[in-house]
Amino acid sequence: MTFEFNCLVLDSHPSINRIFAVQISETDTVATLKKKIKQEVQPAFEHFPANSLDLWNVSVPIEGLSDTHLHDLQPAQAPLLTVKRLSGLFPNPPPEEHLHIIVRPPAVAAPPDPQPLLELNCLVLGDQLNRIFPVKIPARELVGSLKEVIKEKKHPEFRRIAADKLALWRVSEVVDENLENRLHQADFPTKPLLVVCISS
Repeated sequence: MTFEFNCLVLDSHPSINRIFAVQISETDTVATLKKKIKQEVQPAFEHFPANSLDLWNVSVPIEGLSDTHLHDLQPAQAPLLTVKRLSGLFPNPPPEEHLHIIVRPPAVAAPPDPQPLLELNCLVLGDQLNRIFPVKIPARELVGSLKEVIKEKKHPEFRRIAADKLALWRVSEVVDENLENRLHQADFPTKPLLVVCISS
């Protein structure tokens, strides 16, 4: 016998207009029902496996059901076991115009906040101030990555120089007519920046 289940995804915005039907053999298991539900709700469910869905069997008349009532459909019992056969859960054909299966997708973790970008003004020692150039790099990247970005920015001038051979120093200077003199007089540290996080 073929069962037709009316299903509803119980997410943050459930609606009776989103009830959908799934046809399945009574000899199939809950695991197979999960797969059919996942197929029916594509592409919303494409990012997680079918076995991560939680299902509950209910019997709620759809007539008179409102979106407000759907928020009260919080199953108290444990979700259906995947190995259970549908014939055991539904010894009789599911009644028409009823809600039969509640579906709860897995909680999806919020994507991590993107790293803030640093915009750095760079100057090759010996160059004139009109050759200051900006580079952008995520704040938690390594100095080694910054060297790669600078090498790419200065292509083809730096094409024969390995990025790891570049020596970088961090300064904080106002760009004005006296900057060139200040840089000539600056006492740069003996050692350039190590390969550490940019934001450190």
